[in-house]
Parts: sequence; C-alpha cells; structure tokens
Amino acid sequence: MAAVFALSAVFTACKKKEESSNGGDNQPPTCTITNPKDNTEIGMDKNISVTVDAEDDDGKVVEVQLFLDDVGHSVKTEFPYHFTIEAGTLQVGSHTLKAVAKDDQNAKTEATVAIIITQSGENKAPTCTITNPQNNAEYSTDENVPITVVAEDTDGYIVEIQLYVDNVGHSSTTSFPYNFTINSGELSVGTHTLRAVAKDNAGGNGESTVTITIKQPTESPDFVSFSNGNIPSTWQTTAWYVDNSVGYDDNYSLKASVANVAVITSKTATSAISGIEFYVRSGSVTFFIDGEKMLECSSDNNWKKYSVFLTEGLHTLKWESSSNSVNIDAIRFKKMNYFVVGMPYQGGIIAYVDDSGEHGLIAAPYDQSEGIQWYNGSNINTGAIGTAMGAGKNNTEKIVQAQGAGNYAAKICDDLTIDGYSDWFLPSKDELYELYKNRDKIGGFDVSLDYLYYWSSSEDSNDTAWCQDFSDGNQYHGTKRSTFRVRAVRAF
Repeated sequence: MAAVFALSAVFTACKKKEESSNGGDNQPPTCTITNPKDNTEIGMDKNISVTVDAEDDDGKVVEVQLFLDDVGHSVKTEFPYHFTIEAGTLQVGSHTLKAVAKDDQNAKTEATVAIIITQSGENKAPTCTITNPQNNAEYSTDENVPITVVAEDTDGYIVEIQLYVDNVGHSSTTSFPYNFTINSGELSVGTHTLRAVAKDNAGGNGESTVTITIKQPTESPDFVSFSNGNIPSTWQTTAWYVDNSVGYDDNYSLKASVANVAVITSKTATSAISGIEFYVRSGSVTFFIDGEKMLECSSDNNWKKYSVFLTEGLHTLKWESSSNSVNIDAIRFKKMNYFVVGMPYQGGIIAYVDDSGEHGLIAAPYDQSEGIQWYNGSNINTGAIGTAMGAGKNNTEKIVQAQGAGNYAAKICDDLTIDGYSDWFLPSKDELYELYKNRDKIGGFDVSLDYLYYWSSSEDSNDTAWCQDFSDGNQYHGTKRSTFRVRAVRAF
C-alpha cells in the first residue's frame, strides 16, 4: 500500500510540474463584446454586426469563436474580430451571443450579451439633423456653404445620406463623417432650402431641413481697389506695394498690349503663411505668381473669389487680359493669412483647416506613443463623450481631471511641449478622422501595417472609447485597456 501511495504521489507531482511548464502560470486572455451592446433591439430583417475585443498580455490570441444561443456560429483567427450574422438567422425574441477567446496556451475567456430580435417591418427610422449651417444662416455668393449632417440608427446602420437643394438632388455620401460643400457661385441670390435624408439598411428614412439666404458680398474696407495702380498707404507699409516701374495704359485697363499691367511684390512676410484672394467681377484675367501662371479667372458681373497660397518670402504678382473689358476697379485683393493642410506651423503640421480658412488643427509631427492604454488602470466614466470637431480639448481636460497623474493616452498629450507650444490634446473621434483623411500630407503614419489603430479622446462607455484604424479608415469601440498609438493635436 505504501509503494502504491508513493507512486501516486510522484505521478501527481510530475503532472503538476508538466502543467506548470505548459502554462500553469499563464494568464488567460481578455474578451469583450463591444458591439452590439447588451439588450440591443434588432429587426429580424437586419444583419447583425458583432465586434469582439480580445487581447493576451503574456502570449497571443489564436482564435475567437462566436456562439449563438450556445451553438457555434463562426471563428476568427486574426484581428479585428468582426462577425456578421445574416438577417433572418434568429427568430423573434431574446437570444444570447457568446464570444470565447483562446490564447496560445489554450486558456479561454468568454463574454456574453443578450440581444432582442423584433419582427421585420418594425424598423425604427434613423435620426437625421443638419447641425451646420444653422437655420436662416446667411452666406454671400463668393462663399462656400459647408454642411454637416449627424445621423444615427439605433436598430441598424446608416447606408447613405442624400443632400437636396431646393428639392433637387445635389450630392450623397455613404461614409462618416457626413459632410457636404456647396461651392461659391452655385446658388443664386435669395432664399434656398437644404434637406438631408438619412437612409438605413432596412429602407427607413429620416430627414432634416434648414433654410439659408444667399446675398451679394459686402465690399468690406479690407478689400483694396487697384484703381490707377495704387494701393492704400497702410498696405504699402505692411505687406504689399505696387512696383511703379511697370507701365500702365492710359485707361488703366488690362490689355494684351501691356502684359505686366502691375507688379505687386510682397515685402517681408509677417507670418509663415500668407496668401491673396482674387475678387473678379467682369471679364477674364490670367494671374501669374513669380512668372508662373496660377489662375485663370472669369466672371459675368457677379463677384467670384479665387485664392492662391504663398510661402514665406518675396513674390511677384502680375495679371494680364486679352480684352479691353476688364477694368482694374473690377479686380480686388484681400490680404490674408492662408493655411494649407500639410504645412509646418507652430510646432507641428497643419492637419485640418475650417471653412473660414483661418482656424483648424495642428498635428504633432510624430506619434507620442506606439502603444498606450486609454485608461489609467481602472474603468471609470470620465464624461469625455464629445465626438465632434472642437471637442478634443475639453475631452482631454475631463479625462485628465478624472484619471489624475499617470501614463495614459490623454495625459501624455496634455503633458506634451513642442517648440514651446504646450496646449496639445488627444483628438476627438471626428478630429481624429480628419487626421486619417489627411494622413499622407501630415506624414509619420506607417500605413503599410495591416492594423494601425490610434486612440481618440471620445469615450463610448465605462470600458470602451473610440479608436481610428489608419490603414482602412474604419472607427471602432476599443476597450480602454487596449494599447493603441497616439498622435496629439492643438488648435489654431
């Protein structure tokens, strides 16, 4: 009996040792179903999109398996773990989705959510709101009209946003963010109706309407008329002056016989970025910058605006026309700061310019981290729920206030100083999308990687926040403990 007992003891010890060598100290993977949320209602005629977040700190996740009511549905072996359940697969009523993540040591972790399938035909129409422009907003004929639409669908997803101008189709988009532009000169003077229609995957529609008024542009004092080849003295002492060594014809008209009607040279630039706007009201004119043809402008008694970017330094402007019908009085110039995406400015690279042309976002010239968590060790609601343009700075302040000192995404942005600028922040969901759209001009993004995830400052829930894949443009809910890249921004 003693011998048998001893043998049993040795066998047990060896078995425990073998388990330890094969991962007895292995930490199981994490697993979270980030979409759909628990108790989401979904029509039975809709496809169900399932997103699972799974990670393994001491190894790797080898597969994630999805179960429907404890019956295996499908398996994914590579990130991202996205599944689609075809419409009609589940009957009306409550069902359970279970995801099981398995690591390379065969340890498993699971996550479960409940969904409620409703009858077909019970589709909830999407919501749709034109957030910009405001109702009764006014624009001049020489201004672009930027349009922003916010649309959501609680029991499916948005497939298209259509824009109508005076009940005539103008344009459409299928990708977020839902932005449109009506170019200057497209709309006549008067009142116009803008209508946005959001369509969901089940054919449901939601719409929003605003009215805008188009007016003739007001000739403000900072427009300068070059009558008689002169510029006001205030301009001559700041940035521009006329080179009077170039001749003018007797009628001060632009004629082919006098190619260089006037030459305007930039003096010492007052900022790193500048430019000029051309306002043309009649006839056709060709403009040259430093001898290179830049613009061919024409108009028919309505003001039209043309813009040219100029780098810092000295530049020469000339104009010419092949007809006698263009008077110098009909061409006006406006001195301005002119910002362009991709230009170095105030510690970084301009990543976005708003419709005023004077404000926007500057991206840091490099990543602040190649992998850092959103949270500071525990999941809490920070209140940083803003997703729109302009929300990132306020989000970052809320995150840092709620999570305190530490090493996490928002904090490293808040602590950043580049070239003396210290007002950096973690971009919001929409701000981060602008960085994605302009990633080639900003630079520093390794788009050759299969997955290139960056954190936004927009919180989605207690344990998730929005992130942006810079390889394919998709935005996802990421668990806050995930380690993604960070690129800080600042406003100007």
